[in-house]
Amino acid sequence: MLPPTLVVLALMSHSGILGKAINSIMGPYIFYLERMYACEPQKQALPWRWYFRTTRFNPYKPREPQLLTGNMTGDAAVDDSCSGKIKAAVWSNNQWKENAFVFAFKNRVCTSLKENVPSVWDLFFKSREEKGDVGCTIKTGFYEYDNVPLRLVFPKVPVLTYGRYRVTVTASKAGDLYHCMEAEGRVTPKVN
Repeated sequence: MLPPTLVVLALMSHSGILGKAINSIMGPYIFYLERMYACEPQKQALPWRWYFRTTRFNPYKPREPQLLTGNMTGDAAVDDSCSGKIKAAVWSNNQWKENAFVFAFKNRVCTSLKENVPSVWDLFFKSREEKGDVGCTIKTGFYEYDNVPLRLVFPKVPVLTYGRYRVTVTASKAGDLYHCMEAEGRVTPKVN
């Protein structure tokens, strides 16, 4: 009988095995949503409000995108003078471990969204860009979507720890909160 450490090392090593290594901790991933909700303060309507739902993720068809349906309304433009914060909590030992990842953007929120989550930018805001626009601006208005494919791709984060996450995204300008959204999802291994 082989010692357990030898078996684990053999499974994780690429050399000498005619198959793929088992990578259960972190690596290339797919991020899919389980639920989304607004986190705006009570008795205060924020300038950006949204109502979205997605279809369920099918683990047997991981290349098939989730479909997004809903709308959002913006009463104040969001540009690079706005600040923002992304906080991610990780589910571990039957509870949320707050602030596992925190990303703060003191300015350039619009450009940061465009660079870090281009799939979301293309889906929501690219169609409203005009040629010759100086700087980055998310324009006010009503945005409506009906069963559009949603792929959450983060090109600047190629590897992530697998597990369940709760992400809170906020944007503000001069101390006034413009947008607050929370989403719960899972990071699972990407299949080739």
